[in-house]
Amino acid sequence: MGTPPAPMYATLYFAIHEAAVNPRFKDNLTFYQRYIDDILGIWIPSSDDDDQRWEDFQREINKFGKLKWEFSERAKSTTFMDLELTITDGRVTSKLFEKALNLHLYLPTTTAHPPSVLKGMVHGTVKRIHRLSSDEANQRDSTRDFYIRLRQRGYTPRLLHPIFRDALAKKVTTNDKETDEPRAVHFHMPFHPGNPRSFQLQHLFRHHLLRPYSGWPLYMVRNHKKARLNVRRMIVAFHKPRSLRNLLFPWRLRQSPGSEVSVFLRRKQRSRTTTTTTTTTTKTTTTMTENSSEKK
Repeated sequence: MGTPPAPMYATLYFAIHEAAVNPRFKDNLTFYQRYIDDILGIWIPSSDDDDQRWEDFQREINKFGKLKWEFSERAKSTTFMDLELTITDGRVTSKLFEKALNLHLYLPTTTAHPPSVLKGMVHGTVKRIHRLSSDEANQRDSTRDFYIRLRQRGYTPRLLHPIFRDALAKKVTTNDKETDEPRAVHFHMPFHPGNPRSFQLQHLFRHHLLRPYSGWPLYMVRNHKKARLNVRRMIVAFHKPRSLRNLLFPWRLRQSPGSEVSVFLRRKQRSRTTTTTTTTTTKTTTTMTENSSEKK
């Protein structure tokens, strides 16, 4: 939307109007959620003048700003973002929604991306499918379609089958981490097809640091406080090398000379607090003087 804060401004801009309109229709509007410019709601029909109430709600929503909202017809099935929601036998079911013009242009096999990118893409998509689809049949169909699209992009079954099996086995696991895991060190390096692979670096780590021929293993080494490091793992993290985009369009702006904005904000807040305290003290003194005059 142009700048990073734009979605937050857009959300707050219309929230002021929503706070005034929605309570007037609380008997019909039992559920209302908005994500920037997409609204999802559940409307319970009233016994009488329901159509008039629905028209009044649309008219009140559009009484703010220059942009106008487009309302879809009330129905038992609708789409919201990447969800297709349907009311069936008093139950709301969901499945993945994909636009007809979605070309599904996943990364081809010829790109110089780390192998972990494919694994992360498969795991993330499989987890997303199972979270958004309430029926097993839809989960199975969407996963099969995703596999077929990757095959069309050039990935072989020999490469995909182990990743899909692992992703399907972990689709229901939680993100809670065990507290008794050994500590790990992170090894960051830019990815290049000619650099050593992750398993080669892991082999060197185990051979020379965890099980060295002579000397203490890494997890037995003590720091300056005589505590063991307890490092038994190494996580290899590849990052993308810098490109022309990073050089021509930097994300970080140069720091202007002078104080930061937060300094002026703190000063302004401190000034307001001092002014409020002074005003309160003055009012208190005036009240005490008036009371003393009344007693005399």
